[in-house]
Amino acid sequence: MLVQSTLHAQNKGNHWYIDSGCSSHIIGEQIKFLTLKELNEGIVTFGDNIAAKIVGKGTLSLDNGKTKTENVLYVEGLEYNLLSVI
Repeated sequence: MLVQSTLHAQNKGNHWYIDSGCSSHIIGEQIKFLTLKELNEGIVTFGDNIAAKIVGKGTLSLDNGKTKTENVLYVEGLEYNLLSVI
């Protein structure tokens, strides 16, 4: 079962989608990362079988620095930010 809802990061207006079918947190904007390590391997495959290259992995904050979310994948050009829930 896929569960989706929209979150808004404070003062940013960013949209995040909570996705129970997603195996990792994924974002498409490099500027949002607090730390980012470049990766030259790996892909993510979406429900429609379209694959996208993972170009980095790092840490970001969803609430202006109060808490940090680690191991977030950076997929260049991704239009939606996805939060994985299991």
